[in-house]
Amino acid sequence: MNDEKYLYPSEIIDSWQEVIDNMNLSQDEADILLSVIYYTQPPLSLESLCNAATVYSHDNSMNIDAVIIDKLKSSDYISHSKPKRKGTSHPVFSALTSPKKLGDTSFPAAQHARLFFSNMFQNKKSGGMVSRSQFYQHAIAVRDVLITLMKTGWDPRNKEHDTKSSLLLATRSDAIFGYADDNFARKVDIFESLIKRELSPGEIQRKHPSFGSRRSRAGKRKRDEWHVIRVETLAKLTKQASSKKQIRCGKDGKSTDLEVAEEQKSDIKAYKVKEPGEDSSEESDVFYIKRLTPSSLTSFDDRQLTRYWLAGASTSSIKNVTDVGRLTPDKIRQVMQLPIKPVLLIYASFLISTGLPPLRLTRMTVSDSSLKEVINSREKRPCWLPHLQLLCYRLLDGPVISETNPAAGWIILHLPESLNSALMKENFDIKKRPFMGARANLNQQLKRYGKEIPGITPTANRLSASSWLFCRPNAVDDISAASLSGQFGIGMAAPAAYRTIPREEHQHIFEHALQELGWIDIKMRNMPIKKLDVNKRDIDIAGSSVARNPSEFSAIFDHLKNAMQSPSADLSGWWLGEPMPLASVIELHQLISTREMLAWHLSTGSRPISNNSKIAIDSSLQWIYDKNSSVGRESRVVPLLATIRNSLLSYQKWTNAVINRLNDNSVFVDDQRTENCQTPCWLELSKRGKSLQIRNMKWSDMTKLSLISELHWPTNVCRHSTASWLRLHIPDASVDHLLGHARHGRTLSSPQTEAPLGQQNVLRHWLTEWLKQCAYKPLDWRKMPWM
Repeated sequence: MNDEKYLYPSEIIDSWQEVIDNMNLSQDEADILLSVIYYTQPPLSLESLCNAATVYSHDNSMNIDAVIIDKLKSSDYISHSKPKRKGTSHPVFSALTSPKKLGDTSFPAAQHARLFFSNMFQNKKSGGMVSRSQFYQHAIAVRDVLITLMKTGWDPRNKEHDTKSSLLLATRSDAIFGYADDNFARKVDIFESLIKRELSPGEIQRKHPSFGSRRSRAGKRKRDEWHVIRVETLAKLTKQASSKKQIRCGKDGKSTDLEVAEEQKSDIKAYKVKEPGEDSSEESDVFYIKRLTPSSLTSFDDRQLTRYWLAGASTSSIKNVTDVGRLTPDKIRQVMQLPIKPVLLIYASFLISTGLPPLRLTRMTVSDSSLKEVINSREKRPCWLPHLQLLCYRLLDGPVISETNPAAGWIILHLPESLNSALMKENFDIKKRPFMGARANLNQQLKRYGKEIPGITPTANRLSASSWLFCRPNAVDDISAASLSGQFGIGMAAPAAYRTIPREEHQHIFEHALQELGWIDIKMRNMPIKKLDVNKRDIDIAGSSVARNPSEFSAIFDHLKNAMQSPSADLSGWWLGEPMPLASVIELHQLISTREMLAWHLSTGSRPISNNSKIAIDSSLQWIYDKNSSVGRESRVVPLLATIRNSLLSYQKWTNAVINRLNDNSVFVDDQRTENCQTPCWLELSKRGKSLQIRNMKWSDMTKLSLISELHWPTNVCRHSTASWLRLHIPDASVDHLLGHARHGRTLSSPQTEAPLGQQNVLRHWLTEWLKQCAYKPLDWRKMPWM
């Protein structure tokens, strides 16, 4: 059975929580209903809830108000039919309510067994070293042991021992040996491990020679003679195969000496093909690879696989990671032509064109609310707005959503008229849940009709995984294509947090995928989002809401230049013997430092400089160490633009000239600069106000200026803006390298990596263009006062 058909308690409770949130229940009624659900974990069915309420009322001496049941009877959010296979998906509920198991309310010991059983298997979530099938097996094991103990006369009312101690004593009693066999002994081992907390429900047990066997002698490992002989044989074969360095082809064109033993059984063979007119006496080093049987991979992935097959040794494997569950585009088109139900065809089309997880798509609801109301809600389920022809769903990871622009955390897709109309024509058994049960039904029909299709059997999960082959070719980068799935995963979540994606890109990818699936005519027309009750600027972008346009930085550089004129005039008009204009010196130096620091951040995409940052600058490269936290440490070498390098050198000379001028006029300057950062510094009055001090500059120093603080920009605005602009001009591998997100070269879809150091001419060119767009121009340092 598919492992995903076993449900965790947290998933059962979440599904009921959604129903309770959508119903008109008071807080007391909701709390009582949740108590029943936490105790029994029933399926999303009215009949199951009534059975659960009966057991809960008996065990806890609490009556459930009939008004709550009446409200549920009139609700369309739960099923009114008898659930199927509840023993598999809801083992806790099945054990607690079935009279043949633990549900006999007339037996006193059963009540104590139900309380113990319910408490042990509550609030379990998915996570590391936790398995759905293991949770099911543990629940069945504990249930069977409790049933057996009740048959042997276990008395939980013994005052000398608590429930756990009495259960452990009962498992070692003489009466239990009448039921002992190998299977029951395994269940008792699990039962005792769970009580002693040596094992948690659903935890995957690590295999060990002495695990689970109480009869084996402790500390003595078993020796498998057949295994030892087999390892020695494999070691000899590996040693012999490793001495062969290359494939040699004979004169007949066939491979005569393969590199590894496995290649002799492979359907990939090496051949030499002679060109017409070629001299037969001359041997060529060129050979061709031929596959004897068709491959289910795409042509691009198959070529990559063959390249690694040639380069690999006998113990090597493919170094890249790919989703082997993907189906080829030809097989996808065959699926779309199968005679399946229309609603399932629409469900499959959404899976392929977006990549949404099948389970999440089945929870899609129908809403007649406005788009603004949907965006401002905390709903995680996809939402279909038929009157607006919109499909909306929240991004579960990636960008950090601000309160001022919550729309940036939503994917909003405009459905074509044909798809929206087809979905509206369907009559659904349960209102507001069009795809409820569609995943299981689709898998059933694909298994039924897909028997005659060669290759991998299509499933809902494989259709969703194959969406990458339809979305990525029409996307600007990986982030844009992956965002349609509603989640990025650990590899793309960090890069996605820094990119602003125009919503037109999402619509473009979605439309082209639907076109290949046959929903849109070849002569496509633009389908812009209709006029909605949302601010146009908020609705135009998705992803990062922090990034700013170059024009906004251009305005900052103009304001800084204008603000420098007054203090610069004071310093130019100062004569020896007059009082030193310290306020003008500090103001001018801070304005220039802010200007150069802002330009440096825009040219590097670095995180905001802090006390832990380290920057080392060379002639054409720079080393940036800008992350040192409990999450991790990160450093990288990125290009240094000639414009920034020359400006920083001139800035350092001018700063030293100012310090010398101040020292010559009896103004003490406490130099606290270190060699950790070779970036601009910050000049200010000391805490007592009697002298000046200069230190390494941080990003927070810039916000002390009124013209910067009035903008209320986040600290990482330069990093977001640089990444969002560069993604439109250079490959995302280069953008990720600049930002420090090394994720490329690990998938078959992008085996290339960023350009080597010193050869990043394209990246340098577009960084220079980015600074020009922001209107940054180096100062004329020869005209600076005191230079």
